Amino acid sequence: MVSKMNKPGINQAQDNIKGQAGPLNEAIENKKLNKSPQYLRTDRAIVESFCKLLEKKPYEDITVQHILDAVPISRAAFYQHFQDKEAIAEQMLDEYIELQRKVKKKLGSLPQNAYAAEVQAMSEEYRPMIRALMQIHTDRVDLVKAIERELYRNYKRVIRTAEDELSAQIYAAAMAAFQKTMLYLPEEQVSDQGNPELFNKVMINAFLKIMKWENDSILKKMLMEKTSGRIS
Repeated sequence: MVSKMNKPGINQAQDNIKGQAGPLNEAIENKKLNKSPQYLRTDRAIVESFCKLLEKKPYEDITVQHILDAVPISRAAFYQHFQDKEAIAEQMLDEYIELQRKVKKKLGSLPQNAYAAEVQAMSEEYRPMIRALMQIHTDRVDLVKAIERELYRNYKRVIRTAEDELSAQIYAAAMAAFQKTMLYLPEEQVSDQGNPELFNKVMINAFLKIMKWENDSILKKMLMEKTSGRIS
């Protein structure tokens, strides 16, 4: 039972992941309902200008005035859309997580050899927003932590035992770290990032290296065969 898992650090990590795993911010979604095309265009212009600013300045150095000058837009108009710059980042993060959910759902209907192309297309279209989010690390906005929460949310649907709970935490943390690494790679090196076999290979090689078993070709082959096609 999960209640028996009282090892130091595990319960805290579990609370960190579970405590924030929930639906998208409904306030952000609801604000777009029944809005004019002009409102939506301005909303998007603010987000895009914010992303461009993050290519030049650290998040901490960006002010609302910088955003007003970049759009350009009046301060009163800005506050009709966002409370502050972090609210922009929150909306971007929610959009990215929702995008991941849609892509995941779509991948379920595609053959595995089509995964890479689908994920790459998504990455290219949203790369400016993703790159911008990677520059932000606050209590409310952290891309890697959000990915970890989302992965945990997906995995925990099949949790039955304490071991499953621990597996969910390890899987979420490992996959989030893997995705973070892929996001930082140059574009020419990420063409295969949608392939679940790549994650298997990377994680198995890391495990073997940590255990100093990297020269054990028989064990490596066995692990590759055992995990083939199981991570998606």
